[in-house]
Amino acid sequence: MIYRDGQTVTPDKGFRLRYRTIGRAESSNFARFPEPIRILEPTPRERRDHATGLDLYNSGAVKYPFAPDSYFLFSSYFYHEPDTLDAHLCTSRDGVHYTRWQEPFIKLGEGEGFDSGSLYAVAGMVRKDDEIRIYYVGYNYTHGGHFEKEAYAGGIGVARVRLDGFVSQDARWSGGEMLTVPVKFEGRQLQINMDANAGGWLQVELRNTNNRPIKGFAEETSDKLWGNHLAKPVMWKGNHDVSRLAGKPVRLRFTGRGVKVYAFQFA
Repeated sequence: MIYRDGQTVTPDKGFRLRYRTIGRAESSNFARFPEPIRILEPTPRERRDHATGLDLYNSGAVKYPFAPDSYFLFSSYFYHEPDTLDAHLCTSRDGVHYTRWQEPFIKLGEGEGFDSGSLYAVAGMVRKDDEIRIYYVGYNYTHGGHFEKEAYAGGIGVARVRLDGFVSQDARWSGGEMLTVPVKFEGRQLQINMDANAGGWLQVELRNTNNRPIKGFAEETSDKLWGNHLAKPVMWKGNHDVSRLAGKPVRLRFTGRGVKVYAFQFA
């Protein structure tokens, strides 16, 4: 359950199908909700063979409070054949249309750990300084396990990520680049959430909608960024003021090597 613009929104799991899906209902009246709409489900290939298929369990829905228009699901994926569940990240800008990441966000624990068989993320998250904490319930038995056995146990776990550090775009040591879609911004300074390994670096170029470098913000004038930072200011020959471009569509071109880019913001 999340709250948005005075509305109560409840994700709903689809139980009327042979496989589980995630639905959504929105209402301004807590006592009355319309029929949920389906917003996330396994692909036809994932559900083709029920014996080896996939179900999407609890949604773990949350509206991210530290960035605008950001919605997350931390759904537990139930894989039928190994009989295990782990938590996956799904992201959205409107709370309806989501992008799924196939790799697990919270992986199963090792060996016979309390979370080695299945886990379920709870709704919500906690910020502690520059860290985000996501709590989950874990068990050392699988979906079909018999939990009455003494050897089976469970517990509460916590996953920790850096602020805004849920995913990253990575440049290998051989180098890489990324070009954003046009964005409009307010502010005077571009800040980067990044982590460069020893010898790794990052540069940023600002381009116009014709994909041409903007004078004063081209790659050859961009100061290299090093190290591990949550909000590292970008400079071009020592100048970080981008206010003359505020309100205009610009594209950001990142180039670097040995670096992870988690997020950027204008402040």
